Amino acid sequence: MKPALLGLAAFYMYLAGQSLLVWSSVSRTPPTLAAAAVAAGFVILAWLVSSDRFSGRLMHPACVLASLMVVGHTLFAMRLDPSSGLVGRVALMVVASGLVVASLGWLFVLIVVALGSLVLGATLIQGVGFPDNAVFSLIAAVITAFAAQRIRQRALQRLVGLEEEAEAEREARELSEQRYRLAVDGSNDGLYDWDLARDTVYFSSRWLETFGLSESTLDDASPDVWLERVHPDDRERVQASLDAHWCGNLDQFEEEHRILHSDGDYRWVLARGVSTRDADGNAVRMAGSVTDMTARGLFDPLTGLPNRRLLLDRLDRLLSSHARAERPFALLFVDLDRFKLINDTLGHHAGDALLVEAASRLQSCVRASDTVARLGGDEFVVLLDRIELPEGVQITVNRIRQKFDKPLRLGGRELRLEASIGAVLDTLPYDCGEDIVRDADTAMYEAKQRNCEMVVFDIAMRERLTERLHLEEELRQAVDHEQFTVQYQPIVEISSGKLAAFEALVRWQHPERGMVSPAEFIPIMEETGLIVPLGVWVLRTACREMQEVFPGTAESAPSVSVNLSRVQLRPALVAEVSAALSDSGLDGGRLKLEVTETAILEQPRLAAETLTELKTLGVRVMMDDFGTGHSSLAMLQLLPIDQLKIDRSFIDRVGEDREGTELVRGIIAMCKALNLAVVAEGIETAEQLESLRSFECDLGQGYLFARPAPLQQDAAARGRRTGVVSGAS
Repeated sequence: MKPALLGLAAFYMYLAGQSLLVWSSVSRTPPTLAAAAVAAGFVILAWLVSSDRFSGRLMHPACVLASLMVVGHTLFAMRLDPSSGLVGRVALMVVASGLVVASLGWLFVLIVVALGSLVLGATLIQGVGFPDNAVFSLIAAVITAFAAQRIRQRALQRLVGLEEEAEAEREARELSEQRYRLAVDGSNDGLYDWDLARDTVYFSSRWLETFGLSESTLDDASPDVWLERVHPDDRERVQASLDAHWCGNLDQFEEEHRILHSDGDYRWVLARGVSTRDADGNAVRMAGSVTDMTARGLFDPLTGLPNRRLLLDRLDRLLSSHARAERPFALLFVDLDRFKLINDTLGHHAGDALLVEAASRLQSCVRASDTVARLGGDEFVVLLDRIELPEGVQITVNRIRQKFDKPLRLGGRELRLEASIGAVLDTLPYDCGEDIVRDADTAMYEAKQRNCEMVVFDIAMRERLTERLHLEEELRQAVDHEQFTVQYQPIVEISSGKLAAFEALVRWQHPERGMVSPAEFIPIMEETGLIVPLGVWVLRTACREMQEVFPGTAESAPSVSVNLSRVQLRPALVAEVSAALSDSGLDGGRLKLEVTETAILEQPRLAAETLTELKTLGVRVMMDDFGTGHSSLAMLQLLPIDQLKIDRSFIDRVGEDREGTELVRGIIAMCKALNLAVVAEGIETAEQLESLRSFECDLGQGYLFARPAPLQQDAAARGRRTGVVSGAS
């Protein structure tokens, strides 16, 4: 029993010494516990050797305490040694427990062994009784043991370093995973990770939410979960783009397409992705994002088309492409004609239905790779991607014309869509999508002015637009600084030559250019709305000057005609006319308001109500430029019209050809049947005057009588000097 315990104690002394000499030198814990265990081991060995001699009470507790220290070292220190496994530590616990039990006896043996060990150690150190080769062998053994111990120590240090590196990598990996989870959970876009080799995909929770899915409803992680939900019209394009990216023809995958949501509706999404490749260049993994475009306010709520924001985003991405020269695109700006007339006549509900129909027809004219967007109002944009120039653009325009030419029923009426189209074909010089839309809008405006189906933008249009903007600014300043003046052209009774009225005509007294013709600035003022304050000023000026120069009643003094723009024909007009009459003191019967056919046709209901209210002020109403619009006898009967003015284009034909002469005769006869007074404008020859007199035309005006001029007391004298006012021919 005693030799076995001595062997076990010696074995433990080796392990405890290793902890003291090796492991404590590479660990971060102090070697105190290991040193105490070694000291305790020496006490136990001494006790075992000399247990017969020292069996007193003094040594017995010390041995028990030393044995308990061995147990503590085995439990707490040896577990830090990477060379000691679970089985080894259990065995050492058995040894330590045995030493505790053995501490009850054999104390003398412990001392004998300890003294023998000391004597033997001293003998070996001094080399007494050993031959020289034994000393050399002992020295070699010590050196070998020391070298082996150093090698083991370095190996253990390397092992500890590897464990520390592994621990650091594990912590870094956990931190990276935490950051990835935070990025995925915090992202507004749906993320995916596609293992192309295994054909499996990881979808983030945000990705699933985009399509109304959840992890519980997801059967597998197949890419079909995504691809089978792509709209049938977009599926071929999306797959082609994916194949091109995997083959290396595209640096990254990027496509906008429609995805079926779990609620049965399709949502527009923008899918992006980039692949990693193996040594042979084959795509093995692809990761990216899916953005819900519909949820971000990028689509027009009425038509479902992309709005301006999304259109500009697509344009800017095309402009930033590295393959712009190999990927040409063009832009069409489409503006519906007469939309305001339809909207005002049939109501906003009909107008919305018209816009939806126009959007549907435009979409049917383009390819899946193209984009149709609505900018607002009746303005649409068609973005033609990868198009052959200019043939492909012309083919698309022809399709639009054919689709728009088909009639549609709206508000109980059959209508045809009409549109003006501006195009930008050369997009290489551009760096900003806004500039392309602006220039296409300019070309559309040019097409509307020329009344042609399509106009392609050029630099000259931009220069003209710049001049127009400059003119608009000058007109605003002219209104603010009252740079306008009113001139008057006489209107005479054809039968007697008596002065009957004047037409008030506005002129722009430009500070540098002099007198500017109304034909140059009136259309611009109508478009900008400046015609409203100008019209009020002309109305008040004409009433005041007529009352000052020709005071009197409708029976004793000439009247004055003031032209009304279509923009002025609104409910506020009645109050403006009433204020002008009240402030000037002019008799309401001496004021005539000239309204064009076009202005009445654009808003017939509003025109009828407004003109009827004006009649209550005693004001008379004249239809101007009769014959140039869609003349209707029914309209003449329904509207409160007092006089009708035949356009100068008809008067020019009087005496020139038989058909023109008879047409004017018929108009005058019709007006007399409707009890309407007739005014012929643009009379320039005596022959025209004589013919109109024979047709019993009531009134006339033109250069034959007098040119427009400031109102003066001797206006009648000016007419007499022409030899016409008095009735002479």
